[in-house]
Amino acid sequence: MDETNGFVIPVYSGSIGGKGNGLDLAHTILEEEGLSNVVKIPETYALGTDAFTRFLEYNKLKERLREAEKDADYKAAEKVREDIVNGDLPEDVKKGIDSVLEKIEGPIAVRSSSMLEDGTDHPYAGIYLSVFVSSEAERREDVYNAVKRVLASTIGEPALALRKRRKINKLEHMAVLFQPVVGRRYNDTYFMPDLAGVIFTRNPYLWSKRMRERDGIVRMVFGLGTRAVGRDYANMFDPSLPGLHPTADYERVKHSQENVDVLPFRVRPEREDGALEVSLKELLDDIKISNPRYILSRAEGGYVKPLSTNMLDKDKRYVVTFDELLKMKPFLDIINGLIRGMDEGFSRKGIRGGVDMEFAANLDGGSNIEVLLLQARPLVHRGEMKPYHPPKHVKENDILTLGPATSNGRVSNISYAVLVDGERYSALNMKERYLLARTIGRINTYLKEKGERFILIGPGRWGSNNPELGVPVNYSEIANASAILEVSSDGFAGEPSFGTHFFNDMVADGIPFINHDEGRKGGEYSSLEGLLKYENVFEGIAKEMRLSGESYSSVKDALRIIKPAKGKFELSMDSGERKAWLYPLAYVG
Repeated sequence: MDETNGFVIPVYSGSIGGKGNGLDLAHTILEEEGLSNVVKIPETYALGTDAFTRFLEYNKLKERLREAEKDADYKAAEKVREDIVNGDLPEDVKKGIDSVLEKIEGPIAVRSSSMLEDGTDHPYAGIYLSVFVSSEAERREDVYNAVKRVLASTIGEPALALRKRRKINKLEHMAVLFQPVVGRRYNDTYFMPDLAGVIFTRNPYLWSKRMRERDGIVRMVFGLGTRAVGRDYANMFDPSLPGLHPTADYERVKHSQENVDVLPFRVRPEREDGALEVSLKELLDDIKISNPRYILSRAEGGYVKPLSTNMLDKDKRYVVTFDELLKMKPFLDIINGLIRGMDEGFSRKGIRGGVDMEFAANLDGGSNIEVLLLQARPLVHRGEMKPYHPPKHVKENDILTLGPATSNGRVSNISYAVLVDGERYSALNMKERYLLARTIGRINTYLKEKGERFILIGPGRWGSNNPELGVPVNYSEIANASAILEVSSDGFAGEPSFGTHFFNDMVADGIPFINHDEGRKGGEYSSLEGLLKYENVFEGIAKEMRLSGESYSSVKDALRIIKPAKGKFELSMDSGERKAWLYPLAYVG
């Protein structure tokens, strides 16, 4: 097809989907704001939604998909997904894909762009699949297969669960976008950008009184941006105050990015998205990366120190900090320009409340920086809520002070606090940690069906892909919580979830999030041992749930379900004071 008036070029009829429309809008705003000379969008092609309909009809899957989707039938949906992946693409759909492959050389990103994605109410971030294809010998077939896997994710369990939870009954339609992957090739081994990440034009996490919401915030990683939107280590900074870190040097060393996502040429990745996870040390041993002094710092005695040259010593430990890059005015000018320009541009189009962007960049000596915008969508937020404090009649020794809190509001009628003990979680092996995650998913469903509210408390990062960092739940396994508390203590670091798909889903569902620093000096925040004076009712609930066998025996010592003797818990939050308070109330209105 010929190029239309939009930036995204259709290669099959139908809608280009939410993600495609977001890129069209972003391109217009970059032009209007005079940013298109410093920020580019990769050439983007769209297989319109009519290709999805054509595929379903060609493979006689349309009615089966409609029934499974209408009933949120996970077993039926799984069989339909398998049949989509194993189905045949019609020749006219292949022709559209082939036209893209003639224009894009090198690694290609095959990205979902459903009709519901990137809306103002529901971001659907991370729900559908996007796939990288780096293979060269079987590139055409691999791209065909990637397209089918993206289409199949339309009826994946996360998508079905989310649509059911948010009472969205309309049939979903999927477009597929194609973009060249941003990055550079390292011999015949890897392909990756120097850095990638997420930009919010509004900052939901102000860890200093010097920070302002409208200055935005960036979450950035070395390598592919897949690590920036997951619950792994990343670098977070306010581009107006780039030297202001949320943690001390020793914590930056301890909790720095340990792994890098890359595209491989020699091996076929097992990961569904086509990326390969490589440890930072292994990567630095294997290849000579470009511009390391802008990306890395040397770890020495609990401190981070800048590199004096681009030469690396294999006997030294290096950590990803981007410290020297964040001293470079050209890079900061681009990021600050994007934040202001895109926020104002979206507002002019009637989309207020901020913008969530994904980007990637390559460096050439630091002063010559190529920044590419990969996605732009409305920033979903809960809206303004007033601060609350505990009622005056609550006894002081019954109040747990939590924080730092970054939002206002109050959550009442909380029947239970579901608590994972950090020390006992650490003693579990990897298999047991996954069993614990699945058990929490069952509790999440059970308490929802019983109409009971609960607050979820655990060590480190809920939803991390790495069980060493926190409990490896899927978001759908904790989506019924009334509030989520991540505990930073010895051995675990909670982290502001900003920029991750996990965070976007919590905001869209209106779930307050608190990163509780139990080890904060001076007793500013309470120890959670104060919860242990209340009854642990886990065994009784486990019997009601008929929880037994390996799962139960593995998790019973690490998991508590705590209930106050009278009444229920209440949670009050005041972001101005950076505190939240959890306490029991005998009578809750």
